[in-house]
Amino acid sequence: MKTYRTELEVRGYELDSYGHVNHAVYPSYLEHARWQMLESESINLKTFAEWPPPPSAVAQPVRVASEPPMTVAPRKRAH
Repeated sequence: MKTYRTELEVRGYELDSYGHVNHAVYPSYLEHARWQMLESESINLKTFAEWPPPPSAVAQPVRVASEPPMTVAPRKRAH
């Protein structure tokens, strides 16, 4: 299985009052990482439009565990 990695920048407005990344932000981080992965494989919106038939999406619950909670610090890696 191939592993993809990307760096994320935690912004101040994504933090709660304790300085932890708000749980509602994690799906955005995952979406950013997904697009980075697709782009690394030369897949973009134009590529999607050219595929017959268009790719379908499958909804899947997302469970994110981060210990300790993410905070503003040196860049974190998502994998």
